[in-house]
Amino acid sequence: MPGAYFELKSETPSGPLWQNLDPAKFSAATGVSVLPAIIEQTAPPFPDDGLARVWPAPDFGVDKHRIYMWQWYAFAVLAMTLWIALNWRREARAGNG
Repeated sequence: MPGAYFELKSETPSGPLWQNLDPAKFSAATGVSVLPAIIEQTAPPFPDDGLARVWPAPDFGVDKHRIYMWQWYAFAVLAMTLWIALNWRREARAGNG
């Protein structure tokens, strides 16, 4: 059971379609006592019942961290390049003067 989840509306839904299935809210809305567990059906009871059962894997945002990694490597290379370029010119001027 997740500790918290995103909801578009805070009131208990009415009808067969619920955004998030919370066993406590479901029990309060229907009056049926249920166990605090959710079972996910993966195979259709009969062929082509029209329900999607192939869910995408959750995105943990790893690609965002890789982009940040490359960004900071680029900043490091830029800083090193600028430091070398600016100090090299200073050394060249000091040697000529």
